[in-house]
Amino acid sequence: MEVELAMSLRPLDGGPQPPDKVTISVGALLVTIIMIMVAYMVHRDPSLAAPITTACAVGALLVIVLAVSP
Repeated sequence: MEVELAMSLRPLDGGPQPPDKVTISVGALLVTIIMIMVAYMVHRDPSLAAPITTACAVGALLVIVLAVSP
């Protein structure tokens, strides 16, 4: 059994497109900065790891919610 595959060589319309502009909301930026500060505090004092890990999980959820909301 033989299968023949054909490919079209017609040019695509429009040529290359510029990349979309990336935007980040102020809230998402604030949450990200807070998460970085919290990670630094855990680095300085490992006994805070459990409560700060919980705070980072909540922060990650906030980033997701802010990214999804219009």
